Amino acid sequence: MDIEKFLFDNNITYKTEGKNWQPGWVQINCPFCDDPSFHGGFNIAGEYYNCWHCGFKQLSTAIMSLINIKFPEAKRLIREYSVGFIAKDQERKIAKAETCKLPIGTDHLWKVQGTHWNYLTKRKFNPQKIIDLWKLGKTGPIGNYKFRLIAPVIVDGVMVSYQGRDITDKQTLRYKACPIEEEVIHHKHVVYGIDYVKNRRAIIVEGITDVWRLGPGAIAMFGIEWTNEQLLFLKKRIDGGMIVFDSGAEEKGERLMNELNALGANFGQAFIKEGDPGNLKKSEAEWLMKLID
Repeated sequence: MDIEKFLFDNNITYKTEGKNWQPGWVQINCPFCDDPSFHGGFNIAGEYYNCWHCGFKQLSTAIMSLINIKFPEAKRLIREYSVGFIAKDQERKIAKAETCKLPIGTDHLWKVQGTHWNYLTKRKFNPQKIIDLWKLGKTGPIGNYKFRLIAPVIVDGVMVSYQGRDITDKQTLRYKACPIEEEVIHHKHVVYGIDYVKNRRAIIVEGITDVWRLGPGAIAMFGIEWTNEQLLFLKKRIDGGMIVFDSGAEEKGERLMNELNALGANFGQAFIKEGDPGNLKKSEAEWLMKLID
């Protein structure tokens, strides 16, 4: 879809350079949240929408919200603004990679004290346990993923993608996913932590640090939005459990619960009084995990 032409024709302000912009994206003020700073964006190669604040959306969903139309009209516009063909260089950008490689400059974390280690300690994690269990890497002051903990996304023993968590809390993107053209499987088609699930029961949370806190048996959706591919992925692998989204995202959690249960699963919902599962005390995290025993 020719995103820029669509935005131009509908008088929607956008930008393709400057702050909060990355190559391969067209940025707009997000129509789903109170956003004056172009945190929303269309991924040109993958043809999907993502906001740094409120997460992933289907292309049709974003278009419906932007110009206040219904689904059939949004699908018609997507066809109308379709480029019509994919050039060879564009096709290579969206093709699945045969193997996923970590960002340039990624090193293993060791037992010595350091900035990344201190970040985990400050968050009240057991650094060595988290590093060993989730096979975390680290990046330094250079590259597109600088000063991040790098978490591989592993499915059936294979690294299919990765996500980087900013340890400075100063970067615009707290979480930064692997570029789509470098993923074996798009991260929004799977979930984080699936290989540690036993007995087909899990606690579903939003982000990777929530999984680190709760431990094996917790899985993350990479945000509060989900794709049909993720629903089908879960249908094949999970029979039920609990959904525990951040405080304030309870309605999203209930909607996910209903959609999964409509597919034959048996999920309930638990609530966080304040904050998110990643900031729970150890005793609180252990209590939650007992819900799926």
